[in-house]
Amino acid sequence: MKILITGATSALAHKLKRLSDRGETFIYADQIDLPEFMKKENQFVRIAAGDSPAFAHELLRLSLDLQIDYIYPLRRSEVAALAESRQLFEEYSIKVVVPGKKDIPGFLAPPRPNEKLFIKYDGEYLLEPEFGEKAADPTIQTGVFGIFDNAGVLEYRLFTAD
Repeated sequence: MKILITGATSALAHKLKRLSDRGETFIYADQIDLPEFMKKENQFVRIAAGDSPAFAHELLRLSLDLQIDYIYPLRRSEVAALAESRQLFEEYSIKVVVPGKKDIPGFLAPPRPNEKLFIKYDGEYLLEPEFGEKAADPTIQTGVFGIFDNAGVLEYRLFTAD
């Protein structure tokens, strides 16, 4: 299985890979060029900005060329653009891990320290939440999320690099 993680210049992209690595092949992508030392250790591709009109189509072409199975977008503009284009990617068996467009605003907030991660796609966990059963929120169907335990109340946020 091949997973494309965007926001490659952020530490959060590397944290996500480390926590979700189960032997898959990971490819990093970003609109910003990576430093040379990072390119030596990981496969990296440069992509257009998420707010570019051609972003989704360019990413689809790239994903087909690289035989990507899953895309974990970590920039807010990419999440929004890919939420609109998710069906197009699915027609080519590429799973874009973003919530529905109408659900995104409720989950946008800055990351919190000690945030735990989970990944869901169409109701199934790709990375289980560390808080166990109490973290299971049936309203969350798809996305890369962070959970923060705020005095016993779990707060959910989209896990983004910006």
